[in-house]
Amino acid sequence: MIRFLFRRWLQSKGKVALLLALLGAGVLLDLLGPLNTGHLVSRMTEPGENGQVFAAAIILLATFGFLLVQKALVARVNAEVATNCVSDFTLDGFTSTQRLDEGIQATRGSAVLIKSVRRGAWSCQQLCSIIFANALPQLLVVLCLVAIFAFRWPLAGLLGMIVAVAFVLIGVFGAKLFVTPRNLKVAEGQDRIAFAMSDYLTNIATVRAFGNEALEQARISGTLAGWRTRAISANRASAALSGIQGFLLGALLIVLTGAALLAGGEQLMGAEIAFGAAAFVSLTSLLRAMIGHIQNMITHSAHARDMVDLLSMEATVKERPDALALDRVGALPVSFEEVSFAYPGGERVIEDIALEIAAGEKVALIGATGSGKSTLVKLIQRLYDPGTGIVKVGGHDVRNLQIESLRRAVGIVPQDPVMFHRSVMENIAYGRPEATLEEVRAAAAMARADEFIMRMPEGYQSLVGERGVKLSGGERQRIAIARAFLADPPILVLDEATSSLDAITEKLIQEAVEQLLAQRTAIVIAHRLSTIRNVDRILVLDRGRILEQGSHQDLIEHSGKYAQLLQAQQMDG
Repeated sequence: MIRFLFRRWLQSKGKVALLLALLGAGVLLDLLGPLNTGHLVSRMTEPGENGQVFAAAIILLATFGFLLVQKALVARVNAEVATNCVSDFTLDGFTSTQRLDEGIQATRGSAVLIKSVRRGAWSCQQLCSIIFANALPQLLVVLCLVAIFAFRWPLAGLLGMIVAVAFVLIGVFGAKLFVTPRNLKVAEGQDRIAFAMSDYLTNIATVRAFGNEALEQARISGTLAGWRTRAISANRASAALSGIQGFLLGALLIVLTGAALLAGGEQLMGAEIAFGAAAFVSLTSLLRAMIGHIQNMITHSAHARDMVDLLSMEATVKERPDALALDRVGALPVSFEEVSFAYPGGERVIEDIALEIAAGEKVALIGATGSGKSTLVKLIQRLYDPGTGIVKVGGHDVRNLQIESLRRAVGIVPQDPVMFHRSVMENIAYGRPEATLEEVRAAAAMARADEFIMRMPEGYQSLVGERGVKLSGGERQRIAIARAFLADPPILVLDEATSSLDAITEKLIQEAVEQLLAQRTAIVIAHRLSTIRNVDRILVLDRGRILEQGSHQDLIEHSGKYAQLLQAQQMDG
C-alpha cells in the first residue's frame, strides 16, 4: 500500500514538495509553543518588564495563529494529493476487476468486490491524511522535544527516550498482533453482511415466491451476530492496549519529573518549569495521538489488503505487445485445432476438439449441461486460453489478436440477457456507443422492439431498472437482439435467443433473425431442437467431445444421439 502511494506521490511532485515544506514549518511552530511559553513565564517573573511580557504574549499568540493557518494549508494541499490518489486507486481497482477470471468474480461476489474497491480507496485517502497531516509531523516534533529535553537535562532526555520508544513499540506491536487481526475479522464480517444483503436483494422475487422472508431474516441475523461478537472482541483489545499506554504515559511523567529534579533541584527557574510542563503536555498528547495514527495506518493498510492483492493479480489472459487488430470485414471463419481445456481446479470440459467453421456457416451446438457448449464460445472470445491446441478466428490464433477487437467481433445474444441499469438507448447502443437515435430505432424495429419501447414513459430514455427488472423476459431478449443488430458483428452467438418470446412475437422476429444470421458466421447454442433444423451443421457434444455432426437430415438418418434427443422432445411436446 505504501509503495502504491509513493508511486502516486511521485506523480504529484509539486504538491508533495509544498506539503513537506508546510510540514517543516508546522514542526517549527509546534516546537516554538513550549519555548515561547517558557519565555513568557520568564518575563512575567521579572519585575518591571511589562512591555516585554506583552511582547512575549503576542509572540506566543502569533505562534498559535500561524500554526492554525499552517494546519489549514496542510489540510487543503493534503486533500488534493489524497483525492488524486483515491481516484487513481479506484480506477486501478476497477481495471483489475475487468481482468479477473469469471471464476474469481463468481466466488467473491460482486458486492464483496465493490466493497473491496471502496474500502481500499477509503483506506488510501485515510493513509494520505494520517501520514502528512498527523503521523509524520508529530513524529518529528516528538523527536525534537526529546532532543531538547536531552540537551537541557541529559538524564531526563535519555529516560524519556527509553519510555517513549517503549510506548511506541508496545503500541505498534500491540496493534499489529492483537487489535488489527480482530479489526480484519470485523471487516470480513462486514463483507459477509454485504454479500448476504446483495444475495437477498438479487433474489428477492424468489424469496417472496416461497414466503421465506423469515428464513432470510434469520440468516442475516446470524451473520450480524458473528460480526457483533468480533466487533466486541476488537473493541476490548483496543481498550486494553489504551490502558497499557496510559500506564506508560504516567511512567513517562514520573521519569521526566524525577530526572529534572535530580538535575536542577530547587534551582530550577520558572521558565524551565513552564517549558518542561508545556513540553511534557505536548509530548504526551503527541505520543498518544501518534500511536493512534500508527494503529490506524496498520488497520487501514490491512483493510486495503484485498484491494492490494487485487491490484497485484496477474491476468491469466494477457495481450501480447504486438497483437493484431482483427479485420471485421465480412463473416469470419473459426477453427479449433486439437483443443483441450479445464477450468482452474476442475476436470477437463473440452477434450481434443478439432473443428472448422467456415466464414458465413451456421453451426448449432447441442448437448447436455456441462457438455462444453458455452466453454467453446468462451474460448472463441478468449475469456480463457486453451490448455492445449489453438483457437483461430479469421485465420489468426486468438492469442495473437487484440482482445478488445476480438471480443467486439463476437456478438452474443444470451438466453437470459441482463440489462444495465441505464436507459433503453444506452442498452441497445452498448455495442456501438456512438450510434445515433435513428440507428438505434432502426435496430429496435428489426428486433420488433420499437413499438413497446415507445409505449414506455420516456421512450428510449426510459430506465430499465437494475438488471432490467422493469422489462419482461421477452422484452429484455428483444433489446438484446436489437443490440446485436446494431453492433453488426462478423460472428454471432445465439444462446436460444428466442426462448423467452411468446409464439406470436417469435414468429414476427424470426425473419429478422434469419436476416441477421445470413450476413455472418453463426453459432447457435440450442436447447429446443425445433429451432435449428435450417442450420448448415449440427454438432452434438458429450463430455467435451464432438459425438456426431451433420445436417438435420443426416443426423436423423444416422439414428444416433441427435435422433434420440429429437424424439424425446417430440414426445414431451
